[in-house]
Amino acid sequence: MTTPTTERRRFARIHFDGDCMFYSDTVKAPLKINDISFKGVLAESEHLPELKVDDKGLLIIQLDSGETRIEMPVTVNHLTARCIAFQAGTMELESIAYLRRLVELNLGDPSLLERELENLVAQE
Repeated sequence: MTTPTTERRRFARIHFDGDCMFYSDTVKAPLKINDISFKGVLAESEHLPELKVDDKGLLIIQLDSGETRIEMPVTVNHLTARCIAFQAGTMELESIAYLRRLVELNLGDPSLLERELENLVAQE
């Protein structure tokens, strides 16, 4: 049985144990990613940067020790004492491809990936 929360969620959150950097005009802050989806990132830090809802910036998510990374323009969507929920903006094609592959590997079911992509296109 599904709950109202899961019925409303269109994008699967993928647990992702990794680090990222948040950049804005006034802030540069390392964060730890809790989960990621096509629509955003939930990150945490013991020392959150001073941000407000609707602040904009860029998350750089390094996927390996080389040049493979996701560059995600973001808007702060929600804040708690230790966590920041970011809503993803429009990404460059290369970053979308890396994010798609990350989601694909973690979902494990091609039909779930297709549903995610259909929902993403429908949102645009």
